[in-house]
Amino acid sequence: MIKPPAALDPVLETAYRSARYEIDCGDGRRLKRHIDQIDAQADAVLRSCGCKRSWSIVTPCNPRSVALDTEHNHLLLLSMRAELTSVGWSYLDAVNRPGPDASNLDWIEPGFCILDQDPTLILALAAHYQQNAVVFAQLGDAPHLIVLD
Repeated sequence: MIKPPAALDPVLETAYRSARYEIDCGDGRRLKRHIDQIDAQADAVLRSCGCKRSWSIVTPCNPRSVALDTEHNHLLLLSMRAELTSVGWSYLDAVNRPGPDASNLDWIEPGFCILDQDPTLILALAAHYQQNAVVFAQLGDAPHLIVLD
């Protein structure tokens, strides 16, 4: 199902692992998730938002971690939203924020928390948008960073 992690630039991997992944439940609740940290309360909120098994966070912004201007990233975000809607996937809005020790605290990437999709399909979506990694978690387990080849 999920292959062992591919190699990733150590600086990027550190940035991704220390990032804060925020999920907007659409009703005023915002969840903050961190790689390798279990959060039973956040899982309970995700269940109330319709999540049954698993969730993933994917952004289309800044392909290969190369900064794009706001307008270009916005177009990528609109494209991914349209794609998710057209295939009927359940999703919530999400934002990836840098960790407190990041060198660039302005590096904020909107994206989506996709509910209950096969990790293989999530990886294909991320590859289409030229992303280096995604966040994946099963309810009751800690979020994991999955690096794309």
